[in-house]
Amino acid sequence: MTDFCRRHNIPCSGDFVSVWAMPANSNQIKQLGGGRSTWIFRNADCYGKEIIVLGEQVVDSLALVASGDFQNIILEATKLEVSRKDMETYLNEMLCVFTLAMARDERIARLECASAKARYLIKLGDAEARLLRPLRNSDKQDP
Repeated sequence: MTDFCRRHNIPCSGDFVSVWAMPANSNQIKQLGGGRSTWIFRNADCYGKEIIVLGEQVVDSLALVASGDFQNIILEATKLEVSRKDMETYLNEMLCVFTLAMARDERIARLECASAKARYLIKLGDAEARLLRPLRNSDKQDP
C-alpha cells in the first residue's frame, strides 16, 4: 500500500489518525416500531464507539479525504492498476489530497462532498480523512 501511495503522490505514513467525517445530525439509532430500536453499524464503528469531536482548526492539518475507507480505496485502486483498468479516474473520484495552499473553506467543502459520496456509495458509509501526526489536546473541540 505504501509503495502504491508513493508512486501516485498520495500522502501515506505509518503514523496517522483516521478522522471520520460525518454529518452533525448523523443518527445511528433506527426506530423499528412498537417501541423497539436498533443500533446501525457504520464504518467508523470499527475504531470503537468513543467519539472525540475535533475542532474546525484540525481541517487545516488534514492530508487527504477518501469517500469511504482509505485503505479499501487504495486496495481497489491497486487492483485496477494491476488489471490495467482506469485507476486514475477511480482515484480522482474517491480521493482528494489536500495541498498546503488549499483554503479551509475549500477543504471543508471537499470533506462534505466526500461524506455525501460515501453515504451514497456505501450504505451508512462515512468519509475518512487522515491526519499524518498524533492528536493533540488542542485538536479537541471546545465544550
